[in-house]
Amino acid sequence: MTKKAVVAIEVVVCLLAVVIISIFGINPEAWRDDIPAQSLVITNQSDPVREIDVTRSTDTNGREVVNVKLPSSIREYQIEWEISPENVTVTQISFTSAQIGGNIISISDTGLVNFLTNSNEGATIMLKTTDGTNRIAQMIITFKASSSGGDIEL
Repeated sequence: MTKKAVVAIEVVVCLLAVVIISIFGINPEAWRDDIPAQSLVITNQSDPVREIDVTRSTDTNGREVVNVKLPSSIREYQIEWEISPENVTVTQISFTSAQIGGNIISISDTGLVNFLTNSNEGATIMLKTTDGTNRIAQMIITFKASSSGGDIEL
């Protein structure tokens, strides 16, 4: 082979490498297919010690709604959830909330709900996958009526 042919082959290989890298990048993740979320489930359970009651119901769209009743003394609550399959590519969740009555709340990226006012009216919270599949889960947090009462005169 002549020197010119070897140089020509090297140029072609280099150009091909540049094209391949510009299309796929140098990140090995480029060849991996995204694994979408198939389900999003709130996994919170009742806690008799802390007097937290968790029940489940179904809304008019057939989706599960998790209902949480807290004692009025609890002003923060951790939402727990699972996304399946376990090897889903994007695991982030977005949270939206609607106040019930005059309650003002904040929700951290980890699902920690803080009730910032003394209102005991609760909140409705929606969890949504951020991978484009738009899997949704709903939680309604309400407060139990205070059990401390005074003496009743007859």
